[in-house]
Amino acid sequence: MDLRDVTKNQHFLPQVEQRLNAINPQAKSKNQKIYSFSIKNRDSCTVSIDSEIGVSICKNLSLNDLFSFDVLGKEASKYNFEKLFHSYEVIIQANTESLLSKIHSPKTDVKLEIFNIFRSKFLNFIRNPYSIKKILNTFSELKGAIPTDPIHLANFNRVLNGNKPQQDYLCEQLGITKNDYEYWLATIFFLLNSMGTDQPNFLDRLIKRIYENPNRLVRVCVYTYDDENCL
Repeated sequence: MDLRDVTKNQHFLPQVEQRLNAINPQAKSKNQKIYSFSIKNRDSCTVSIDSEIGVSICKNLSLNDLFSFDVLGKEASKYNFEKLFHSYEVIIQANTESLLSKIHSPKTDVKLEIFNIFRSKFLNFIRNPYSIKKILNTFSELKGAIPTDPIHLANFNRVLNGNKPQQDYLCEQLGITKNDYEYWLATIFFLLNSMGTDQPNFLDRLIKRIYENPNRLVRVCVYTYDDENCL
């Protein structure tokens, strides 16, 4: 896959998922807002609202060039994971709405919706820049791996050695090292790229092992709330 894309403002929690929780869902997408909270104390789960009128979804939970691993020029295209993310994001709304429409009907098959939603939620964890050290620990076996396919190898070399003018700033903001950042991008590369023709990628195989293991019982709880709650 050609991983070039011009997107600079890159969301680590998809806009489509935030829009499902917009405070003004009837507004045009560019004007939709969501409530944002800052953590005051993790131990006591204390948070404070950032703005009583909400924040713009277009600019919420995003960082410039967060997933760009080879920037070709100031206004030119760049290599990043936006196209790979899009293949997951494009089905979030349909699967969420389908699940909500089915759960009140007895014996309705919701396996596909559950699988796709869980997969999207797991991807949210993988692309969260504030969980980089946990992600690297979770997928430590991928460290040092190198693809053998020439096309994948060329893209992988860009991941490690490409031009990243944003790297120093992001590392300072996130409290991580240069190696942490590069290995995180490499981990995302391996998880989302299919390394064989007509084969699911590593992430999809992982989710399938969780949900399709005949020796495991999977229980899924879907909660509804009478009052508004934090996403």
